[in-house]
Amino acid sequence: MKDDTRKSEMIYVIFFGILFFVFSYYIFTELTKGVITKDFPSHMEGAELILDGQLLTLLKADSYPLWQIFVALTAALFRMPVAAATALVCSLLNVADFLLIIRFFNHYEFRAKTIAPLSCALLLLGPMYLPWYNPNIYLGQGTPNVWHNPTTICVRPFALATFLLIIHLLKKGEEQKVCRRKEFAILAVMLVCCNLAKPSFMQGLIPGLGLYFVLKLVRQRGKNLMFYLKMAAAFVPCVLLLAIQWVISFQSSPSAEGGIAISLFEVMKRYSPNILISTVLGMAFPLYVMIGRWKTVRKKPELQLLGCTVFAAYLEQSLLMETGYRKYHGNFGWAYLVFMFLTYVFSLREFLLWNRAYEYDRRGERSAVGIGWVLFFIQLAIGVYYTFHLYR
Repeated sequence: MKDDTRKSEMIYVIFFGILFFVFSYYIFTELTKGVITKDFPSHMEGAELILDGQLLTLLKADSYPLWQIFVALTAALFRMPVAAATALVCSLLNVADFLLIIRFFNHYEFRAKTIAPLSCALLLLGPMYLPWYNPNIYLGQGTPNVWHNPTTICVRPFALATFLLIIHLLKKGEEQKVCRRKEFAILAVMLVCCNLAKPSFMQGLIPGLGLYFVLKLVRQRGKNLMFYLKMAAAFVPCVLLLAIQWVISFQSSPSAEGGIAISLFEVMKRYSPNILISTVLGMAFPLYVMIGRWKTVRKKPELQLLGCTVFAAYLEQSLLMETGYRKYHGNFGWAYLVFMFLTYVFSLREFLLWNRAYEYDRRGERSAVGIGWVLFFIQLAIGVYYTFHLYR
């Protein structure tokens, strides 16, 4: 009986995985044409440099070449054009997100016929969109799912896997269980991979995790200090790499111009009529779920960590900007977008747990859960519209 159930669940996962791959491949094939967004064509040039034997030229100009390496290897192995390799690699990265989310939800014994379609939907969600408030769907509000930027697509599965590994290690360490050196070594490698995919994730994770450590040490009067120091040691390689990436991006790269400036909300105000409203619209579903489940979620260490990292990423987006021609490119906002994605993943988990726990006979709770579903599917419709709108 268990084998039949597992086979049935596997069929759901395979079906929706293939469906999402096909959908992704279609969207990315269109995006490689560069009709509206030039992000894909500009990054594809890096893959073409590698295929031409100019990897060192790329490394001097681009400090996070992992996506270009993936595309170049795919193009060389399967002897396909760079555009086709781009669509294939990005689609596989999306499927990696899908499978990681499925695996994460499996820990809570959700049924595959529920989590497989919902995981696909999660990867299509957009922000709440009020056209009379802001004609831009993405700019100003942000979005949990970025389709137009290949390096963000590349970093997301690494970021999700790394974040889940950190949560696993923190749980063991804070429960006084022994964490093996192998686990810290894997974490160090994963962190470096995140850097090479896109350093934005690390820009939110490092200060956010540091804030989490400080708050925990103060509250627990120094308990687990040695464990936190051991975990911090795993960050040394990625921090060194981050310093090298900063030099390349702002000093030695041919495109380097200007530097970093501090100016509260200057870049955000360019795209948002009201910072607070735009933030709420971008995080509508997670905010609803977290407020509705506040008594439960505030006690969960992984959500405390997530809150610290989101705060750090949002602070970076609010305070920092580049000078020169990239001043209003909003490149310090990428960390927040990556953590928006993680926030939506954990919010869906909490929402499904809420669905499992509430008492159906209580009208208020039934209505609250129903409103959550309405909000989820509104953002799904907006996300699908935004995805197709990217190249039309």
